[in-house]
Amino acid sequence: MSFLEAVLWPALGQFPVLAVWFTGAVLAALHVRERPALRWAIAAFVILGVTRVVGSGLTVWLPGYMAEQDLTAGMALRMQGLVGVFVTVLETVGWGCLLAGMFSRPAGPLPSGPSPRAGG
Repeated sequence: MSFLEAVLWPALGQFPVLAVWFTGAVLAALHVRERPALRWAIAAFVILGVTRVVGSGLTVWLPGYMAEQDLTAGMALRMQGLVGVFVTVLETVGWGCLLAGMFSRPAGPLPSGPSPRAGG
């Protein structure tokens, strides 16, 4: 398998989720003036997309690099574990930003009027 094939196939597998995150970032950017908290969502989509691309790239590149360096199995497992931790931490930050963007209260006073819970 050529290098291009080794990179292309995993990238194609990531396309659907990247397309959804790109669409989310564009939609959030279109509405950020009305809801400034959507900046968190934009940051989330960027973090999640970059993490997905970098994580996939490392997954493809790392085994070849480890073979070239004649690493022991233990060292190879440690490196793969570090990549996993790196990806998990960044994805957690991304999801945290998305939640902050979705559930942040709008700036300014709360709307006055009857509360839906009060029945009227």
